[in-house]
Amino acid sequence: MESRHPTLEELDAIAPNNPIHCNSAYASYEEDIKGGIEVGKLADIIVLDRDILSCSKERFNEVKVEMTMIDGDFEYIR
Repeated sequence: MESRHPTLEELDAIAPNNPIHCNSAYASYEEDIKGGIEVGKLADIIVLDRDILSCSKERFNEVKVEMTMIDGDFEYIR
């Protein structure tokens, strides 16, 4: 199976509107720089090699990190 990075539209479906991200940024008075995937905001994200929302718990330990971004900088790319 060929791996690929998700599109911004795919990331948008689960990440930016997640209350965990948005509310924590709001609570720390940082919603202008954190809490969503938008131009001008800091990005701490990971890209995995499969959809963990549909992955069985028996195979969860096989999930691999493809990319890590911290404060908008790529820190790891497989």
